[in-house]
Amino acid sequence: MDDVFDARQIALGLTVSAVIGLLVGMERERRSRSESLYAMAGARTFPLISLGASLTALLYPSFGAVIVAVPLLGLLLLLGVALHWRHRTSGLERTVGMTTAVAAIVTWLIGLVPFASGLPLGFEARQVLALALGGVTMAALAMRRPLHVWAQRLSAEDVYATTQFILLAAVVLPLLPDERLGPYGALNPFAVGLVVVVVAAISFFGYGAVRVLGARRGVGLTGLFGGLASSTAVTLTFSQRGREAPTIARTAALAIVLASGVMFPRLAVELALFAPALLAPTGLALGAMLVASAAAAWALARRARRDASEAGEEPRFANPFSLTSAIKLGLLFAAVRVAAAAASDWFGTRGLLLSAAVAGLADVNAIALSVAGMYRDGRVAMDDAAAAVLLAAGSNTVSKAALALALGGARVGLPVVVAFGGVLAVGALTWWLGR
Repeated sequence: MDDVFDARQIALGLTVSAVIGLLVGMERERRSRSESLYAMAGARTFPLISLGASLTALLYPSFGAVIVAVPLLGLLLLLGVALHWRHRTSGLERTVGMTTAVAAIVTWLIGLVPFASGLPLGFEARQVLALALGGVTMAALAMRRPLHVWAQRLSAEDVYATTQFILLAAVVLPLLPDERLGPYGALNPFAVGLVVVVVAAISFFGYGAVRVLGARRGVGLTGLFGGLASSTAVTLTFSQRGREAPTIARTAALAIVLASGVMFPRLAVELALFAPALLAPTGLALGAMLVASAAAAWALARRARRDASEAGEEPRFANPFSLTSAIKLGLLFAAVRVAAAAASDWFGTRGLLLSAAVAGLADVNAIALSVAGMYRDGRVAMDDAAAAVLLAAGSNTVSKAALALALGGARVGLPVVVAFGGVLAVGALTWWLGR
């Protein structure tokens, strides 16, 4: 905090600080009035807290750390006295006062940000950061009721599953080596772990959507957006969900078809970025398969709505994450990667189509980007590269149909098989007519 600020910067920083305090203070005062509670701090106190922090940051170069520490200690002392007095005289619940006290401390810290030149940010960036932190603080306070309702709905299984997922994503995944290992150098532990984390994340997203929107609407929405990350992951997740809850089997099939449909425009975007010339021979077929997927999803959505009206009560989902299932998925993905590398090694460039078909079983993006790079380097002709990309997309579609049938049973798998069969037939016909 040793920069020299001009008058304009001082005025802007103090204004930002006051606005942040005012927003938080208005929320605290609004809540106290709506619930007939005594406001320990409100629309006047919080702006003073944030402005006081900004002034200490400005005075820091002249007086040192003591100018920051003493006012902060004074604030903590005042908050402690206010909480003690409130508890003894009013008999109101202590959680309200504690939240306001914590909000006051956070507001003080945010008030330091506009003039905290020790941060690795420019002056304008610090103002934006302060406003963002103030907005998040106000939102956390204003969303008290929905957050409490959500917390009360959590079961012990939810907490246990969430803990497992956080450990896997935040502790185990970063420790995995990001290098090629094993036969043909096809095994990348970090890549395998990333697939497992993506599957788990989509599972959690779907679980949250189900809890907020209801089982049927939540599953369909998750399928649509989950396909942006991994349509295979959505297939694995909702095939199992559909088996667990047969009354939403068609909705689970809808989620799988929606996720797979997203794969086709995603492939087109990837080709446009890495090998734009390949869009000409592949774009028509990819577009036709997208239209066919949309038509199949529309038909499944109608059937799913009819099933919902007949089923009555919505099903309940259990634990959204299984560590055992995640490990099994990782092993399966690794095995397919090795098989794809072996096919490429045995047949070389002449086996491009076979390699694409095998690699597409696990990950269509990897083989599509690889073929795009080979075409860009002049190692593959345009027609061969386009055929390989489309074959990988078809292979991936077949593998998802097989997964849906194996994991979801006939109620989930058969609608997916019929839908994907139509998509593949339309794609093959379009490719053949366009050659």
